[in-house]
Amino acid sequence: MGVPKQGTLSGFFLLVYPVDIPMPCHTRHASRVVGGIVPILFVASCFLLPAPSRAADCILSIRTQDISVVPAAPFLNQSARIYATVQPECANDTEGSVLFYANDALIGNKPISYKKAGRAEEVWVNWRPTQYGETKLRVDTKGEGGEVGDSAFITLFIDRDSDNDGVGDREDTDDDNDGVLDTQDQFPLDPNKSRDTDGDGQDNSVDSDDDNDGLYDFEEGNIGTNPLKYDTDGDGVGDKQDAFPLDPKRSALPPPPVPEPAPEPAPVDPVPTAAVDPVEDAATVAAAADALTQARVLGESFENGYATSGLPDGVNGDANADEDGTSFMDWLRGFGLWLLLALAFLALGIFFFWQDRRKKKEEPKEK
Repeated sequence: MGVPKQGTLSGFFLLVYPVDIPMPCHTRHASRVVGGIVPILFVASCFLLPAPSRAADCILSIRTQDISVVPAAPFLNQSARIYATVQPECANDTEGSVLFYANDALIGNKPISYKKAGRAEEVWVNWRPTQYGETKLRVDTKGEGGEVGDSAFITLFIDRDSDNDGVGDREDTDDDNDGVLDTQDQFPLDPNKSRDTDGDGQDNSVDSDDDNDGLYDFEEGNIGTNPLKYDTDGDGVGDKQDAFPLDPKRSALPPPPVPEPAPEPAPVDPVPTAAVDPVEDAATVAAAADALTQARVLGESFENGYATSGLPDGVNGDANADEDGTSFMDWLRGFGLWLLLALAFLALGIFFFWQDRRKKKEEPKEK
């Protein structure tokens, strides 16, 4: 049997067979004994030490059909629950965990344990979807050592339920539940509005002028224009400004006719007047003055203080006469009569007053 160089020793060979090693004589025999015992101890240890974990032979199986969601079609921001049924394929007792993901984001982690040849177990986690649209739900299983045992996933659509009627918006024909179908609703998610023709922020149901053309809806109903169109006849002029809102060829009234100028009046010839002879006119005036003088002197008849006989028409001889033909003397004569009557009553009053006072003074003397 070969002897290796001094100072080198292979552990492998030491365990298999004895090796002669140069050493002092008193220790050479002991080394031969130890070299023969080590292989025996190695073989015995294979049977006496505990067996290693057989987790690699135990699979926590999960399949697509083992994953379910309640409700089956969850809505955005509403509570749901994910269930997973794990099938153990283990020959011994084992422990593990089940991990739930939504679009690769961890939702929850549930521990699980099985006894040898145990039955399938169901675990679950609560979930509130926060993303609208297609969502991938994945379930992974892990063994005792943390290694992934199995993985499966399902895909579902997370819809909205705007009116909370239990029907998703994709299938609901009236998402805001306002009685107007989404196909006819300008605001399918607003229960307070369904159509705003003029874009003024008011729904047509409360807007008195839906097309904002300046005419109330009832006015347009009376004249036959469309209350939902600013320009009913499409001629580019709004219904209120259009004199013919239903005629696309006309929009303005014709200008009023210009009145013809009035004819000039025909010239009128002046009325001829008789010529006045200055000499004759002066003689007439002088004769009138003489007649007035004679009337005052000779006592001609008077009317309102003026001589009426022998005077030409329009001649007034009293310089003190008023504009209405009444002289001062006539007024004085009329007023004088009333003045005399007033003085007479005054005198009577004074007399009776004096008589009464005198009687009152004499009465005490007689007593």
